[in-house]
Amino acid sequence: KIIDDVNDPEIPQEVFNKIDENLKKQTDNKDKNSNMEQLKKMPSLSPQTISINNNTTTTFEKRNSIPKKRSDADLELETNAEIDKQNIEKEIENILN
Repeated sequence: KIIDDVNDPEIPQEVFNKIDENLKKQTDNKDKNSNMEQLKKMPSLSPQTISINNNTTTTFEKRNSIPKKRSDADLELETNAEIDKQNIEKEIENILN
């Protein structure tokens, strides 16, 4: 049902209470999320441990706010490094066996 008139006597007060409660939950969640976003954006020189609600401690590492776009050269280096790693692991296995 769409409520056109908030002063409509047919609408029980519980309906408004429930609506208020739901709105409050939504804004509480938004506040929590925005606080987390703010914490993530905070510049920090070293890992920071932040206590939330006095019981959970979360360590935030410094992150670059803008993820660096990886070039093809970077990807190629990563791929080569991964291949090297696998080859070394195989060599170690062969030596051990």
